[in-house]
Amino acid sequence: VRQKLTESIGAYLNGCSFYETISVGFVDNSIAELFTHNDIKQYLSVKDETRKSANLLRQNLLGSLLGVLKTNINVGNLPCRVFEIADTFVPAGQKAHLPIEKAKLALVCDSNLRDLRGVIEGLIKSIDRDADIAFRPAELAWAEVGAEIIVNNKLIGTAGVFSVVVRQKFDFKDFSPCGAEMDFEQLMAL
Repeated sequence: VRQKLTESIGAYLNGCSFYETISVGFVDNSIAELFTHNDIKQYLSVKDETRKSANLLRQNLLGSLLGVLKTNINVGNLPCRVFEIADTFVPAGQKAHLPIEKAKLALVCDSNLRDLRGVIEGLIKSIDRDADIAFRPAELAWAEVGAEIIVNNKLIGTAGVFSVVVRQKFDFKDFSPCGAEMDFEQLMAL
């Protein structure tokens, strides 16, 4: 089921001019802090001499996708719309417990939030045409304008326009990208 849904999502997003990317599952501290959940301030890291700076397991995919967007902007490859389906890792909160591993779908693009919302709504309708979809305004640490994505009265993800702090970190001048991240298991449940 997971493989079939992954292929279906990929085909739909390709039709919306999004390209799949596969990025490294590690980020550095400065990127991790931009996207950390408010209630989780600790990170999982690896001790590896080859990864002295970018050694934190990512809790979400948005930072990695913004790096891909930045690379594309630097080489003049615009418009740029990318997505990734990958696992994220959140500390379980107790020592000797394995991290909470969740598959996520994340999208980042150089267009506006209205366009991204249309893509997300179309994607969800392609999975479940009877789904009830709502975008509820929300305060997100990484967004200047944010929303929770609610499907059939369940929170499945967030979307927003990246904040000034995030844009400055990635050196996006005169450019306001937006992004979204959804729980892949919730999408499978549809």
